[in-house]
Amino acid sequence: MYIGIDCGTQGIKVAIWNGETDILGVGYNTYPLISDDTGLKEQEPSWWLESLITAMDEAFNKAQIARTEIKGIGVSGQQHGLVLLDNNNEIIRPAKLWCDTQPTDILKNFTSENALDYSNTIGINVPVAFTIAKLLWTKKHKPEDFGKISKIMLPHEYINYWLTGNYFAEAGDSSGTGYFDTYSKKWSTKLFELIGMPDSFVLPELISSEQCHGTIRPKLAKQLGLSESVVVSSGGGDNMMAAIGTGNVSKGLLTMSLGTSGTVYSHTLEQVDSTTYPDLNAFCSSTNGYLPLASTMNVTSATTAFRNLLNTDIPTFEQMISRVPVGSNGITVMPYLAGARLPNVPKAKGAIFGLTSDNLNQENLLRAAVEGVTYNLAKGVDVLSQAGLSFDSVILIGGGSNSATWRQMISNVTGLTVNVPDSGEAAALGAAMQAKWAYSHRVDSSPISIADICSIGIKLNPLLAAAPDLEAHSRYQELYTQYHQEVEQYVKGF
Repeated sequence: MYIGIDCGTQGIKVAIWNGETDILGVGYNTYPLISDDTGLKEQEPSWWLESLITAMDEAFNKAQIARTEIKGIGVSGQQHGLVLLDNNNEIIRPAKLWCDTQPTDILKNFTSENALDYSNTIGINVPVAFTIAKLLWTKKHKPEDFGKISKIMLPHEYINYWLTGNYFAEAGDSSGTGYFDTYSKKWSTKLFELIGMPDSFVLPELISSEQCHGTIRPKLAKQLGLSESVVVSSGGGDNMMAAIGTGNVSKGLLTMSLGTSGTVYSHTLEQVDSTTYPDLNAFCSSTNGYLPLASTMNVTSATTAFRNLLNTDIPTFEQMISRVPVGSNGITVMPYLAGARLPNVPKAKGAIFGLTSDNLNQENLLRAAVEGVTYNLAKGVDVLSQAGLSFDSVILIGGGSNSATWRQMISNVTGLTVNVPDSGEAAALGAAMQAKWAYSHRVDSSPISIADICSIGIKLNPLLAAAPDLEAHSRYQELYTQYHQEVEQYVKGF
């Protein structure tokens, strides 16, 4: 038995997996977000830990198994968040999250003043979402806090630290910091020198993906009712763990996530040259490979905002968007309610175009919002294709994958066959699978491969598959091209 933990922006999920084909129990608990209209997005790391314990209790209550049966724990975390600890291993200030855009100008100035070409320096382009931007913001606006820094952790690393007491990092999540060399898979001393870290700062030791982060602290094991022999895997970012949870651990597969934000990614054995692709995040994977990824903000967060505006519940929303033809009867929505990441224009605002007295109704507006989100996701697919990756199907995960109309729309826009896993817990399942991989490497003379673990544990639901309609795809190709031409002109104003 293995536990997968997924620490997200809105809440934390704990899944108990039997090590083969079934998730036995899932617990979920939410926590608040510190936010304002300056782009601030922060959370207290203590909220994650408190919610984790509550979610774990719920998962065990549902699973009805003895807690001592657990062999390993894997942790998936929201990427890029900045957790700061002092010399006493105490949290210095709230964690700035991936979606915090306050450091936009600070990162731009730092990049310009130091004439940095990140793709050539560390092999990956660096948007404001990356951890380095949060670190630079802290140095400028919270210098006293910056001077106290002893340890820097990403969200999943902080939970691993709480579980084991060990200060380690792995390449997958580290590749999204902005100060990690993705080619050598080592910390970039050049970037840290330019930042000017305090003397008290110590870098974490890097471990490979199949290695254990450690074993659970005895005192914590007793508190949680677990065996003191439980191993904790290296863990990783939510996209890296969801890649494992969808079997995206070998060449030729594509995963698309429809969550608060959206991502599309594939797996490679060698780093992808992102020099000429500014919208490509050339991440490392948490399986010792690479995970080239394109990201867009405003996915279910945008569709939910439109639903709330029109006071529409999810079943009604599904019925309404299913009745509207391709193109939403002329309405176009640019859903940049929290800025844009694809294109990379953090200060962009949302917009609605094409309104007339004939087409202004709830159905058309909701459908146009979903189409706008989908066009942005499809742009990510194009970015990966232009970088030389190929695929003919996509595995869809996240809350948006529950919509039959949206699944078909994605298939029609991209021209790809859409598949959906049986389990909707991709990141938590991936974390549990990585835990089994780490446990196997710890105890077995011939450890099982991560690919074999995925082939056993992941099943697709044939009832949720969608194939492209050729006529709709042809029409959407025209609308897609037109949409991004309009986007290009629109974002010049920000």
